[in-house]
Amino acid sequence: MCSASGFVLVGDVSDLTGSFGDQPDGWWCSGLFNQAVWTPSVATQCANGRLVTAPGRITAMRELGDDVVAYKARSMFLGRYVGPPIVWSW
Repeated sequence: MCSASGFVLVGDVSDLTGSFGDQPDGWWCSGLFNQAVWTPSVATQCANGRLVTAPGRITAMRELGDDVVAYKARSMFLGRYVGPPIVWSW
């Protein structure tokens, strides 16, 4: 988990609602400047996705300036805030 560009981001997510399933390679970001919002929406910019071009679970996330680095055992992904509708580009 980390925060960057007005968002809280988490990786290796477990689905507590039963809607999306557990996603070890998945990431979520809160609403923009609102860490209480976790329902995906273009209006709040809460978003989610998966990093599947390299195998394995996300093991850590760290901010790098305004960007975010998501780490897997043998790879790293650089996330950059690009705004709606994509929100984060990896």
